[in-house]
Amino acid sequence: MTTQTPGPEYTQPQSPFVPPFPSTAYPPKKKGMSGWAIALIVIGVVILVLCGGGVALIGLVGKGISDSQNAAKKDVSLSSCSADQSQYDLVGPKAVVDVTNHGTRKATYSVTVEFVSSDGGTQIGTGVAVVNDLQAGQSAQADAVSFKGGQGSNAFKCNITKVSKF
Repeated sequence: MTTQTPGPEYTQPQSPFVPPFPSTAYPPKKKGMSGWAIALIVIGVVILVLCGGGVALIGLVGKGISDSQNAAKKDVSLSSCSADQSQYDLVGPKAVVDVTNHGTRKATYSVTVEFVSSDGGTQIGTGVAVVNDLQAGQSAQADAVSFKGGQGSNAFKCNITKVSKF
């Protein structure tokens, strides 16, 4: 007797919804870094660049501030320095400052004046002169007064210590 093996006509047809073999194997492990590791590295590099760039930016801004203060000082000069009696019968040092706006826009100036003894060894006081909304090309005068120490007209000197332009 011979054994016959069933031919293709006798095999059971496979369902189109069932895979031809059961899938029990796990997918192969990926090689290289995970997505989280790459993201953390990228974020770290961005932070380092921003911090380094921030330090450089602070340096540039600081340089810009000092340049603008130097430019503002060129707009201001001391016109007079003398003792002055105020309307309230207080005698104190007074400085008159001349301000010329050499810029291209309207600006406000704040000028700090230091009053010191003739030898420069003692500060008598300080005063602030303010010129608001000075148009480009215009000039104005303002007074800086200190009511400290009723000094004679030759007993002190006036020094412009700070000029701010807004």
